[in-house]
Amino acid sequence: MGAGTLRERERELGRGAATTRDAGGLPAPTAAVAVAITLPPSHPATLTSDEGHTVLTLLCSDRIVDRSPHQVFVTLIDESAFHCGVRSAYSLLKA
Repeated sequence: MGAGTLRERERELGRGAATTRDAGGLPAPTAAVAVAITLPPSHPATLTSDEGHTVLTLLCSDRIVDRSPHQVFVTLIDESAFHCGVRSAYSLLKA
């Protein structure tokens, strides 16, 4: 770009006019970008607090309190009852 072209561009934009580019030539961040960065995506299989409470109550019930989450999972599957996966059950008990 020649000097004449730069001067013409300055006149088109106006002196000190705001652009959508920052000093490094990259697009300036927008509100949409900031929101996307600050809000972590939620996994679709995440248990709600009610579901977590139900599973925790089940895991602590007298009937299966002395079994591991894996044994509970197999028992409930045999009974055609599925509440969550084995890893989720371990996570609930750990918390």
